[in-house]
Amino acid sequence: MDNVNFIDLIALMKIKPDTPVEKFGAEINASFFDSSNILGGLRTKGLVDFSVNFPDQNKIQLTDAGKQLLQDAEDKSTAEFDLLDMEILTQLSGTKRDITDISNTLNIRPVDLAFRLYKLLKGNYISYNFKNANIEIMLTEIGFIKVKLGLAQQNQGQTTPPQAAAPAVAQNAPQSQNNSADPEGTAQANDKTALPPNQIYTSFENKVKQIKLVNKNILIISIVIVLFILFLLFRSKIVSLI
Repeated sequence: MDNVNFIDLIALMKIKPDTPVEKFGAEINASFFDSSNILGGLRTKGLVDFSVNFPDQNKIQLTDAGKQLLQDAEDKSTAEFDLLDMEILTQLSGTKRDITDISNTLNIRPVDLAFRLYKLLKGNYISYNFKNANIEIMLTEIGFIKVKLGLAQQNQGQTTPPQAAAPAVAQNAPQSQNNSADPEGTAQANDKTALPPNQIYTSFENKVKQIKLVNKNILIISIVIVLFILFLLFRSKIVSLI
């Protein structure tokens, strides 16, 4: 039973007590060849059998296993909507439409996925299109809204800021208000290290005096050196004349 999938379940739902083998293809919108393959798979899984009524048409009969599978699906369809149902709808809202892909992505048995899809079908969350032995599953309007509401609630829970941080912000608020209410006091505190204008002028005047004094000393030394050289030259001239 683990290898039973949603296609098998839908095919069983289409079988009536008087359904002939030759007309089963019309029930599932498939060719005679495709419908014969599906019936062969159902018989291999022990879900159906055939009654031979020569010269009348052969009839399809559900086995006890087939009837039990339909009953299990019906029982499970009354369960509450849960996280797995939401995840299946989310997968269907994306690019995944094939039941094999969904089963592999969620890593669940095909029969469990079949029961879940039947549950969603009964809840009018999904619809299907059965054609050429393939089944395409689509979201209904109810299913689409269900997915969008679930994603919105998930995003809202992730973006909600922690409430514990609110008191700290409230405690810091008065201090920020006090600072913004007294900008002049803050500016005065920052200007305590600045010199008054008179002290700045006095300091500049002292530096100018020091520069002038150094220049004066250099000039005196230069004059003395020049006079000394002239004295030596004059002396040597006198000695040469004598």
